[in-house]
Amino acid sequence: RLIAIGSVIMSLGTFLIALPHFFMGHYNYETAIRFSSNSTTVTSQCSNNSSGTGPDEISSVPLPGCEEEGGSPMWVYILVGNLLRGIGETPTGPLGVSYLDDHATEDNA
Repeated sequence: RLIAIGSVIMSLGTFLIALPHFFMGHYNYETAIRFSSNSTTVTSQCSNNSSGTGPDEISSVPLPGCEEEGGSPMWVYILVGNLLRGIGETPTGPLGVSYLDDHATEDNA
């Protein structure tokens, strides 16, 4: 019975960990990789330096749609989900192995 309760708690934790995937919108890429001859350059898509001539020409005014957003509170779901998974796994590990040892036949062991 304790193993079953631990498994249910683990399933609730896994469900909480998966919730941010459904709450969050599509991912917006903030960098683009440009390939030039033999080197790779990583540049920001929100950079005003569109000519690529140098860092001196970068403006401090952000492009439309590139304003910084606040952090997402979805990390709380991940934290609580991981805590629940740890709590649920605690009885499942040692008691589950003991249960299998006690109830396995010698043919299956």
